[in-house]
Amino acid sequence: MIDQIQHKVSIRLMRYAQNNIVLICLAFAYLELPPYVLLWIMDFLPNYDKLSHHKKIELITAVRDSIWKLKGEE
Repeated sequence: MIDQIQHKVSIRLMRYAQNNIVLICLAFAYLELPPYVLLWIMDFLPNYDKLSHHKKIELITAVRDSIWKLKGEE
């Protein structure tokens, strides 16, 4: 029961945080930091440490890959 509630809260929080995660990735894109460094930085934001690391790292790498494609660095 508690696991289900935590899962639902995590999904809602991820929906809220998703746009912010993308914006953070874009803001730090120039520095070309590894995804796990960005993940570490984001975990200092309030409640972001409660989000699934797997979901965050997937989103971070997807944004990074998109930036590389736009720059032609595949």
